[in-house]
Amino acid sequence: MVAYVKIEEVRPKIVTAFSPLPFEARTSAIYQAYEWGKELHAGQMRLSGEPYFETHCAWVAAFIDRLTGNETWTISALLHDSVEDRGGSLDMIRQKFPGILGEQVAFIVDGMTKLSEHGGWTREIETLRKIAMFRDQIGRAHV
Repeated sequence: MVAYVKIEEVRPKIVTAFSPLPFEARTSAIYQAYEWGKELHAGQMRLSGEPYFETHCAWVAAFIDRLTGNETWTISALLHDSVEDRGGSLDMIRQKFPGILGEQVAFIVDGMTKLSEHGGWTREIETLRKIAMFRDQIGRAHV
């Protein structure tokens, strides 16, 4: 006889293991990005009526931070919709985060903005490609 485990039993364990909320900024730069993102997205709501930044951008950033522990990636996740949706700019990112950090965050956010023209699986594949390009560009250095 073959034993099996239902998917319903596995999924909650994954959700619990990777539940990123609540968001906690572990560096001053991440905190600055969180506050700026909250300001840029002020008043933007999801269809459910929940605040967009806290339930999307901060959730994505918390997940990425927990997954990678990389400050640059976490800040990029917080600001990934700031240029496309909220009137931010890549130059504003560079001004907020001078030096290599701002250049790297602007590079990732720019890539995410350009990828939004794609849809479905194509966008997901392109997103992974862009992340791999970024990883290759900076190596595995923790910024």
